[in-house]
Amino acid sequence: MRRLEREFMDALSKEEGILSPILNRIKIDKILDFQIRSNEVHIYYRGGKILGIKPVGVNSYTCEFDTNYNKHGQLQLPDLPKKISNKSDSNAIVEAFPQMKQAMDIYFSIETDGSEREFQQLIVRENNYSVVSNATDYFIVDIEYTTTVNGKGAKFDLLAIKWESAGKQRKNPKKYSPTLAICELKYYTQSLGGKSGLIDHVNVVTTFINNPDNVKNLKADVLAMFRQKRELGLVEFGKGGNLNHVEQLDKTIELILMLANHDPESTKLKDLDEIDKTNGLDIRVAVANFLGYGLYKESVYSLYDFKEKFKKQIYCK
Repeated sequence: MRRLEREFMDALSKEEGILSPILNRIKIDKILDFQIRSNEVHIYYRGGKILGIKPVGVNSYTCEFDTNYNKHGQLQLPDLPKKISNKSDSNAIVEAFPQMKQAMDIYFSIETDGSEREFQQLIVRENNYSVVSNATDYFIVDIEYTTTVNGKGAKFDLLAIKWESAGKQRKNPKKYSPTLAICELKYYTQSLGGKSGLIDHVNVVTTFINNPDNVKNLKADVLAMFRQKRELGLVEFGKGGNLNHVEQLDKTIELILMLANHDPESTKLKDLDEIDKTNGLDIRVAVANFLGYGLYKESVYSLYDFKEKFKKQIYCK
């Protein structure tokens, strides 16, 4: 189950909590992204995990930076506390963020193109805690959600809830249940085909939701993570805030295909014709809202509408 124990939450959220300096830094540093795991926290920078925090005993936590990001030895990183047992230890971590970021910048420029993961993090930022987050219709609850399908490991790029920004939906949660959305991000045209391609992912999600227990557990995780992120102040609802809680999700599940930087001269999107209607799964395709990352319902098309509107890019006619 992806949620944090009460002691962990208090260590992060309370003013006297020993992890509060780290959370406070994340709130003001929009380039960092906070994600909940099973009583563990991962903090991301440019799509890479800059920090992992987990409890070890009572009121004590480990905080790890992957030193592989500095394998070229370009920087002299400070010695981080091996264990966080007071706020001074957390402050030492906060002070080391600039060096850790720089090490990761160098690593990404030399070792790998992390564009997809970085784009993923931008989607989180835009819809959860940017100046437009209260206006978009989706909140991102998690990234890189791991599970099993037929005994094999599977991963969902992003999990979201569709909670429309219209006042009647946001203000009446008892009369309106938001929708679970499973999102698959494909960056570059080359990622659309083959193993782990577009069709393969649709098939995995279809198989996953055919098991009612999978759906029940996934929804429980999504509700718990969203509730805890709101408590930690990691979801922005504008100046007025929003005290309404999401207690349940409706029966519909959206599968949103996010196709970033697709080459309109490619015919690889013809594979969309292979996708059949699936009971209980509303397959949609997200497009940019005037060159932005905000997920507005008007720019998240049904599969049919997407194929009609963008058939020139799909079939190159």
